[in-house]
Amino acid sequence: MMEGRRKNWFFYGWVIVGVTFISNFIATGFAFYSFSVFFKPLTENFGWSREMTSYGPAISTIVSAVYAPLLGRLVDKMGGRWLISIGAIAFGLAFILMSQITSLWQYLLIFGVLQSVGHAQMGGLTTNTSVIKWFERRRGTALG
Repeated sequence: MMEGRRKNWFFYGWVIVGVTFISNFIATGFAFYSFSVFFKPLTENFGWSREMTSYGPAISTIVSAVYAPLLGRLVDKMGGRWLISIGAIAFGLAFILMSQITSLWQYLLIFGVLQSVGHAQMGGLTTNTSVIKWFERRRGTALG
């Protein structure tokens, strides 16, 4: 359903913009920007070096890069609704499991892989594609 063809004053595409904004805000805020807050407590609590603690975000970046082509195909095939929902579950589960880690390999698996997959599915590729599919006019405004 395209924006120009709709006769009502309410266009559902703006709801999609709102939902994808919140999804992207949560995914990016928690996965990327907030990590620095937890960095020092992780190193102190577990006795890991700064290098070992930095492996989590490094693995996360690699997993995201490898997963992106597959995610692009999935977005085209399935759409954003299910992928964002599944990503939110994986993302939330990763943070719940992070509270239970006792060793480095658990941290690397949960933060580096599970959280990364959830973040990718809730992040820019899925959300931007979802918004683009709803807008013909005002696409730039909606993406902005």
